[in-house]
Amino acid sequence: MKIRTERSEDCGEIFDVVGSAYGEGGHASHKQQLLVEGLRDSESFVRELSLVAEMDGEIVGYIVLARIRIITKELQKGALALATIAVVKRYRGKGIGAKLIQKAHRRAKALGFDAVIAVGGGEYFQKFGYQGIKKYGIEVPFDGPDERGMVKELTENALEGIKGTVEYPREFYRKGTATGKVKQ
Repeated sequence: MKIRTERSEDCGEIFDVVGSAYGEGGHASHKQQLLVEGLRDSESFVRELSLVAEMDGEIVGYIVLARIRIITKELQKGALALATIAVVKRYRGKGIGAKLIQKAHRRAKALGFDAVIAVGGGEYFQKFGYQGIKKYGIEVPFDGPDERGMVKELTENALEGIKGTVEYPREFYRKGTATGKVKQ
């Protein structure tokens, strides 16, 4: 397996991989795929953090981290959102998702980012050092249990004293792409 930065010619195959991973159920409207496409055309997109896992010339997994901000009373802290991770169903359980996450974390740290926020994933993300955001006094702007929001510090104590709300790029809120209903 090879993990590499996505190329422009990969977009169609990535769309299919994300669709395959999220299935027909509640994502039949292509929510995750539309989010990925929207991010690609935004200022939040970091090409080096849009990675594919390739086996025998076929893309079997994908991850993208996008720029976000944590807004506090005193400042704005830059961070990343784990926007999407997807592995084709027939390749799940082979460690592809884990390798994508680890590679994305290493690259993000090398690029100077020091925290990643994820919504959902619970126990799976805990394996990679993610912890509940409530511990840090950080909130995500989406409805749902507080346990859904998780954070991984790429740099030790990067979020010390940071208490605020995550501000996602507008692509997360466009019709059909939101991670969840926005808190009222």
